[in-house]
Amino acid sequence: MRRRRYRPSVVAASLGAAVLVGSADARASSAWGDAALTRDDARIEVGPDGVLTVTHTLGLEVTGKRFRAFVIDGVDDGAEPPEGPGVAADRDGPGWLVQIDGAKGERLAGLVEPAKEPRRLRVHLGEAGLARGDWTVHLRYRVDYAKLHLFARDEASLHFTWQAPKWPDGYDAGKITFVLPAALAEPRVGLVDPAGGELGSQAVEEIALVAMQRTPEVDVVELTRPHVAHGDDVSWVVHVDPRALPTVASHLPRPERDTFRVGEEAQGIRAHPTWLLGAPLLALLLGGALALRDRGARRAAAAARTELRPLVALPLVARAALYGLAVAGACVVTTAGHLYVSAALLVAGMALATLRPPLPCDARRPRGRWLAVPVTAIPSPRRPRGSPFDPSTPSGIFLALAGLAGVASAASFVARTHVELAIVGVLHALALVPLALTGRASHLPPSLARDAWPVLAPIAAALRGVGEVNVKAMARLLAAHQAGDGADGGVDEVRLRIDVAEALRATGLQHLEIGCAIVQGTGAATLLPELLIRLRDGAEALARFDDLLDETAGSATFARLAGRDAVERVVVVRPAVTTPRAMRRWVEWALATASGGAPARAAPPLAGSVLAAAASL
Repeated sequence: MRRRRYRPSVVAASLGAAVLVGSADARASSAWGDAALTRDDARIEVGPDGVLTVTHTLGLEVTGKRFRAFVIDGVDDGAEPPEGPGVAADRDGPGWLVQIDGAKGERLAGLVEPAKEPRRLRVHLGEAGLARGDWTVHLRYRVDYAKLHLFARDEASLHFTWQAPKWPDGYDAGKITFVLPAALAEPRVGLVDPAGGELGSQAVEEIALVAMQRTPEVDVVELTRPHVAHGDDVSWVVHVDPRALPTVASHLPRPERDTFRVGEEAQGIRAHPTWLLGAPLLALLLGGALALRDRGARRAAAAARTELRPLVALPLVARAALYGLAVAGACVVTTAGHLYVSAALLVAGMALATLRPPLPCDARRPRGRWLAVPVTAIPSPRRPRGSPFDPSTPSGIFLALAGLAGVASAASFVARTHVELAIVGVLHALALVPLALTGRASHLPPSLARDAWPVLAPIAAALRGVGEVNVKAMARLLAAHQAGDGADGGVDEVRLRIDVAEALRATGLQHLEIGCAIVQGTGAATLLPELLIRLRDGAEALARFDDLLDETAGSATFARLAGRDAVERVVVVRPAVTTPRAMRRWVEWALATASGGAPARAAPPLAGSVLAAAASL
């Protein structure tokens, strides 16, 4: 049996006549006595231009002979026909066509038009209405939310409010689907409370099941309600990333950042008189902590024969006072909502509390005497006692852990009611970081007496079995009145002395020494081994070294210095690679060069040397 098809113009004309003929029936059935609503699946598609296309898939159960029309109450103002072919009715008036499907495969056309009352649409069902049975009505319309200025903007998102229609009957398994352009931040849905505010996602989850699907093209939020009561007109607030709707976002003013919610949330804190008393107390405590740190760091620097280097060159009293005032002032300014001023004060406070690593002492050392000493006479490595906040000390570890636990506990407590305020509080705690991480004992220049032997001992072990040489430890000793606090037991420096055979001494090579040089890096200073070749002036060995230094310049840095007397000359070799094995090869090279034999290769090529040197720093 062929299905009868109607052209839109014929259907529209017939429906227009049916509107007049069946208006009495429509009024009689306005209470829906001849039918019942079984479902309403609403799909709201948001376009990039801010136009909403709303599709209602309505399930109707007709129990009377004919059900001709019904009214939807609660649609958006400014509802228009959707775009697409076969939609607009070929007649005078604002109506448009809808599709109606029957349970047995029937397909009819209906007409929808705005009612006289606001926010209502009247739907006319076919030419003669719907017969008894189950029917599905597909109703679509579009609303330009951007044109109607229904979008609003907050600090992080755009949002709009969509209200579901009110139905005279309740139904089960109500579904609302929001389809939004894809963006980096996921969308979220809230509820409008009776007072006009917004209830968060927790309130939504109490009345609906929320499912989200994210694809490269769209983000889909699906809300399923177990039951929708009659007359229910819940309003949903949808938040979307502004980058999903760039055209809409470009026409909305940005909110004032100085009116950030932290200022509003802090009103209660600012109202307490205890806070006004707490700010000066906080400034006093922080200033005292900085003074205590600097006193310990200054004492340790004096023992290492160097000086403190504050980032801001001011006297200690001034820096301590300004540091406390800056951090306490940042806290006070934050409660007023002026976050830019607060951030500037925090940066200034951290700069005032920062100490740069001290430079090695380049002053001329007092004269001393080099003597061979047993290993047991070499002082053990140790760091002078400095700042009480140094994390490498037990007190520093305890204070650091206590501070972290205190900040975490306070932030967790505050976050229960004010998340933004908790985040700002954690950021303010960063002002304490310079107290612990600068002015540490590990930043002091290393000692050529205490810290050199751990570097030289592995080299001494690697030199065992090298030719006819004798390796022994030697120390530079100062007189008792010259030692002071910078030397341990009068020991000022430690080196390795390598005595050579008589045959090599005859060529002009007196002996070799391996010591340590203090090298200042981008951070603290460190010790690097260097080889000292002591030669007689005018000797044959000195001429050989002069001829070969240019050939090996890619593997080390060379320097020629005067010796301890008028006839001694010193060639200083600072290799790019300073491992014990590399230093052994440099000693073998020096011995072979002095003897006049073919010198062994002393170090890797330049590229490898540079990489190894960078790694050793």
